[in-house]
Amino acid sequence: MDLFLKSLMQLEMKCFYGKCEMDKKKVLLGMLVICVASVVASLIVYSQILSLTGEEYQIFYVTSSSNEPTIMKNSYVGVDKTVTPSEIIASPAPDGDIIAFYNPRNPYKDQHDANIHRAIDKSYDEDEDKWYFRTKGDANPVQDSWVVSEDFLIGKVVNFNVQPNPLIWGFLFWITIIVAIATGVTSLILFLLIKKGKKTQPKRADYVV
Repeated sequence: MDLFLKSLMQLEMKCFYGKCEMDKKKVLLGMLVICVASVVASLIVYSQILSLTGEEYQIFYVTSSSNEPTIMKNSYVGVDKTVTPSEIIASPAPDGDIIAFYNPRNPYKDQHDANIHRAIDKSYDEDEDKWYFRTKGDANPVQDSWVVSEDFLIGKVVNFNVQPNPLIWGFLFWITIIVAIATGVTSLILFLLIKKGKKTQPKRADYVV
């Protein structure tokens, strides 16, 4: 990769001084190689992120102390999003399941307005064909004032106080940065090459008859 970029830079300098002899096929091949490498690297990063946050499992950062000591403030929890409302066990601590749910007062279901409390009671409405939950934080003296519909349920907390590996997150971060920089620099150089680069044509000899 570094050798290829250096070659492109040398070729760009030649084009700048009017000495460009560019093989368009090689340039297009280089562009294809860079694009494929960028896509592969991006897919690797994306797959790693999906292993932490996806359709079936999601990590949440806890900003409140309402569930201490079960869930500590400034920790992470893993939520199973495949659990069904009927599978949720609702009971006072410590038996009831701790669930993640959108704020029932926010109809837009904002991901940043999610709550994580224990389900202490639930009921089934046959007319609406829905489950409803009563929730409470373990550290709170009273239960929450709202009733949580299954429409607002995100999932069940299955991993408590998760500590993400800083090496993994750091690796993913720098891989993403490197891919973005390499793609941007290469695209700029190739753009300049295509814009300025022209094959030098031999001058036609003048003949006197």
